[in-house]
Amino acid sequence: DIYYNPAAYSAPSDASYAQKVFGPFTAWMLVNNVEQLQAMNTNLAGNYALGRDIEAGATRNWNNGAGFAPIGGDSAVSPFNGQFDGLQHTINGLFINRTAEGKVGLFGLTTNRIVNVGLTAVDITGGPVDSIVGAMAGVNMGHIENAFSSGVVKSKYQGVAGGLVGLNRGTLEGVYSEASVSGFHAAGVAARNEGTINNAYSTGNIVGAFAGGLTVINSGIISNAYSRSRVSPETLFSNTVGGLVQVSLGGSVVNGYWDRQLSGQETSAGGGTRLESAQMLDPA
Repeated sequence: DIYYNPAAYSAPSDASYAQKVFGPFTAWMLVNNVEQLQAMNTNLAGNYALGRDIEAGATRNWNNGAGFAPIGGDSAVSPFNGQFDGLQHTINGLFINRTAEGKVGLFGLTTNRIVNVGLTAVDITGGPVDSIVGAMAGVNMGHIENAFSSGVVKSKYQGVAGGLVGLNRGTLEGVYSEASVSGFHAAGVAARNEGTINNAYSTGNIVGAFAGGLTVINSGIISNAYSRSRVSPETLFSNTVGGLVQVSLGGSVVNGYWDRQLSGQETSAGGGTRLESAQMLDPA
């Protein structure tokens, strides 16, 4: 691995290292501040690594109140298909208020790898009826590993919101969320899971018309997961929340747990075991 500071992400100088390094290597372009984080949108196929912790509080004043623009487009024709390695660093205070975009998060739509990064104190809002909102990604079709989030994630109207991702069609491995989440479909880790979630947990407050401690709708595979989230329905709805999973559409849960004392739920769709006390099993 080679880590370097390019003159511009849109014109990486990886090729110059090929003449000096014997054998295969990966060249990572370093991201050292929030402006460079936003500049990743100029090259959605690049390999990026955080060079330090990033303070992103200034994004609250960007773009006339809309904040940070998600990396990766709002459609399948322009996803983030590069690699992102946080190198165990965090991004703090990221603000996004995109009420006219469908896929909202640090990454809008990602199809490759995002690893070793934490998002702390986020304030992220999506708006359209079909919005898909998550702290790390609106839609994950790749691999997210060793990642976590905290703060507030919201989807207005009839959108979906997850503490880490809105819709998972890839793999989430070794992840957790402490974020408070609200939306029509709201869940602690992924509002909808059509892929694989392994070694995951959630602890934030969840409020939704349809809500789940870990996920709302599961048609994929969940293993070694638990939730200590307080799950609450919106005022006009009742009996529409699950301690771990709210609805199973052919999905499975292996070694899943949720805390009844916090969630108040007697059942969890697709599997999972109710715990009578606050003692939880840590999948790590």
